[in-house]
Amino acid sequence: MEFFPEIPLSIDKVQKERIDINGLTESAKGAFLVHLCEKFNSGILFITPFTSDLEIIKKSVEYFLNFFNVKRSVLLLPEPFHDPFTSDSIYRENIIKRVEFYKEFIEQERPLILTSPKALLKPMISKKYVKDLFLTLRVEGEFEKEELQKKLVLFGYKNVDYVSFKGEMAIRGGIIDFFSPKEENPVRIEIIDDRITSLRYFDP
Repeated sequence: MEFFPEIPLSIDKVQKERIDINGLTESAKGAFLVHLCEKFNSGILFITPFTSDLEIIKKSVEYFLNFFNVKRSVLLLPEPFHDPFTSDSIYRENIIKRVEFYKEFIEQERPLILTSPKALLKPMISKKYVKDLFLTLRVEGEFEKEELQKKLVLFGYKNVDYVSFKGEMAIRGGIIDFFSPKEENPVRIEIIDDRITSLRYFDP
């Protein structure tokens, strides 16, 4: 990568002292981060003071990773909502996005993490506990309905009569519906005697 001919010298110094690099555009930041991914065989944490820049930088990084054929996972840690005027649906979606970040974090090796100072103010969950936050569902698999309900509540889902929006869940007898923010349609699970007999998407 020839975009930063003087950067290799600075990279060699980073183990010994602090270096300052200024004046990069959002696109150049993406290219520079990919440059770091090539130089360091470890995870990288990039912190920007402006939350609005994260998505732009992420797209730039993904472009240059693909352009230079560099293999590295890019994760975005969103900051938590503390605004009392934030709607419940946005608040639940934010919780679920942070939980999904943890899942990808434990699954990926040497990720590039993009985040903001506010996102890091909230205490992080230890890796050894993160795996307990996730579950695998499959047809004919055994799973207690009460345990699944507890997991969904922990993930931030709101219990309603009928699922209509992302972040909602509904339980009627042995049927459990939930709508993940990552999916286009909600999921319906049918459980009989602690055994999953059906697992499918449905139109709310």
